[in-house]
Parts: sequence; structure tokens; C-alpha cells
Amino acid sequence: MAGLVVGLVLLIGGDSGSTSPATPRELVARTAATAEDWGTGFVENGDPGDEGELVLRRDCEVIIKDDRPGTLAVLIRNVARKEPATEGYSESRVYNNVTTAKKYLADIQEGIHRCPAQHEGQARYEGIREAANPPVSGFDTVVSEVGRKTVGIDGEKLNQAYLAMTGRKKEAVLQVTVFGPAEAEAELSRLAAHALQRMEQRLPAQ
Repeated sequence: MAGLVVGLVLLIGGDSGSTSPATPRELVARTAATAEDWGTGFVENGDPGDEGELVLRRDCEVIIKDDRPGTLAVLIRNVARKEPATEGYSESRVYNNVTTAKKYLADIQEGIHRCPAQHEGQARYEGIREAANPPVSGFDTVVSEVGRKTVGIDGEKLNQAYLAMTGRKKEAVLQVTVFGPAEAEAELSRLAAHALQRMEQRLPAQ
């Protein structure tokens, strides 16, 4: 991944509209969704970090690779709740230019349409499709994805719904992904949209 200590300085804007200088590392730490952003019952699930970038191969296998050139900072946070069993993931990414940020989003969109069925180790995902844009504001572009997780990482049979929402604002890309009961898809969509909007509100004020 590209070095995190760079000359680029961004302005972080909070809900109050105030701004303060921030490095890319500080920006991703500020914007990645917390358990509070997801709502009642959610708790942090593991330590935040950068696990690399998910890449979809030509055979529709999902693999993890190093972050692409031009990546300045990444932070991933995981949350979970027990009832109903739900897992949420948020990613904040900052790139060195808008073109790289746009390409990241375009790659996600291309994969949705190319691979309606995907696999990651033993895990299987089916019925993947692009969904209508969620009720979030402030982004230049938003891409939404829905599908089903039918097999878990240990080969166990599942029937989980999942939703992923990714928004780009200039050089920043914010993403939320949520897994939960298939019958709770509408609530999962609401949770994801709420978390993504909270993240956007902490991006630099324009």
C-alpha cells in the first residue's frame, strides 16, 4: 500500500459543520462506522485495521490483494449484534486522486454484473445484483449490491441476506456491508443506509 505519511491534508467536517486539518489516516479513523453508528445492540467485533483489498478474479473467486497503487489510507471496522444475528463491516478509503477512487467504484460495479455467483474459499454467494440507490445524500456516486450467502467459510449451509453500499465523494470511498437473516432484508437495508450516511457526515465539509 502507498505510504500513509503524505503531504495531502484534508479538512474533516463533523455534524456541526466545523473543520480541522486531517491526514488521510486521521480521516479514515474518523469516518469508519462505529457500533453506535449501526444502532442499538451492536458492539465492536475485533480490532480495526486494513486487511487489503477484495478483488474479484475472472472465475468469480473473491481474493484479498494488497491495496491498489494510489491508496493513501484504509480502515475497516467490524461490528455485530446477537438478536437478530447480524454482522456489519465498514471501510473508509482515501486515494491520491479522484480517478483512482472512481476506478475502485467502477471495479465493484463491474463485478456485480459479471459475477451473480461468487465464491471465497468454501463460502458461496448467489443472486448478486445491483440494487436501487439507498436514501443517502452527499456522495458523488453510490453503488448498491444485494445477494445471498448460501455457504459459510466452514462449508455450513446458510440462508443469509447481505447488502453492500459504497459511496464516493471526491478522493474518499466509504462502504458498508451487512449480513443477517434473509427475512430481515428491509431492516438490513435501513441499517446499512443509516451507517453510510453517518460516515458521509464526517467527510470534509465542502
